[in-house]
Amino acid sequence: MPSIHKTPPAYVGFGMLTPVYIMALDKLPKHNTGAIVHQVSEYVYDDAAIIACNLRQWGVPTGMIGTAVGDDLLGHFVADTLEDMGVQGEVRFTNKYKTPLEVNVSDKTGARTYFWRVHARY
Repeated sequence: MPSIHKTPPAYVGFGMLTPVYIMALDKLPKHNTGAIVHQVSEYVYDDAAIIACNLRQWGVPTGMIGTAVGDDLLGHFVADTLEDMGVQGEVRFTNKYKTPLEVNVSDKTGARTYFWRVHARY
């Protein structure tokens, strides 16, 4: 991400950087059945990154000091998304592991199930 900014961040988050795919459906399915997904959204996760991105959407200058991500498609998605949103900081890449990934399945009542791939080795 760019290192030169005119406005210093009002918020700097420290934490994990990971992409998440959120699938919205009406109701979570029973075991060994399926459900129709109404929407799939991609975000940069976890808590500190969520706050940084949300504040940026509201026009607040933010920064992020996050964990390294894998030098892979998902890691570059995280870096590109933060840069496109204007979140200040530098995303570090590593070849030691793949970028973690979360897939979140959520229904309209707020119930959710999520799946994690954490730091799989190359």
